[in-house]
Amino acid sequence: MGDEELAKDLGLLSALTIGVGTMIGAGIFVLPGQAAAAAGPAVALSFVVGGVISLFTALSASELGTAMPKAGGSYYYVNHALGPLLGSIAGWGNWMGLAFASAFYTLGFGEYIATFLPLPAIVLGPVGLTAYQVGALIAGLAFIAVNYIGAKETGSVQVVIVTLLVGILTVFSVLGFLQADISTLRPFFPRKRAVPPLSSPLRVSCSSRSSGSQRSPPSPRN
Repeated sequence: MGDEELAKDLGLLSALTIGVGTMIGAGIFVLPGQAAAAAGPAVALSFVVGGVISLFTALSASELGTAMPKAGGSYYYVNHALGPLLGSIAGWGNWMGLAFASAFYTLGFGEYIATFLPLPAIVLGPVGLTAYQVGALIAGLAFIAVNYIGAKETGSVQVVIVTLLVGILTVFSVLGFLQADISTLRPFFPRKRAVPPLSSPLRVSCSSRSSGSQRSPPSPRN
């Protein structure tokens, strides 16, 4: 697997937006509000701590991806250095991590969908789905369908989504900066012990950003 060439289905722009979209992630729309409620203005410090720790992961992944541009991503790197057993564990761990992260993202996306669209709750016997869970299911199925159609189509959709995402964040940041009130930063530590515990989940959130520097490449074509 690792010795074959990758299928070049994605152009530069598509590959770039996939990396940018992965680094931005969806956690920025879900986690900061909860983190700010717990840590207050000091949540910015939590992001800095988590980001610095994740930087080491990002730099390592970047070096490995440049040195070994092979199909398989982290599986190939670990397999090449430590053998097939640990390589398989790393590969499956990566897939499981992406599965849980995707579930987290779709649930957050579902909450936004349910806010703007009157989605019904669904009850099927003992199993029930809330409105935002229905939204998450719809979002998940939509993205699965796009990925199933093909890599080129996925890249095109990603370009549109990331362009919109960057535009929204830019407008939000500029307007927030222009309307900032310095008095809201006092007290900076409303809960003195909030920052260290929050650094852990924010480190996980930041890790999803660093994973944009090294994604598992698509399976090669014969």
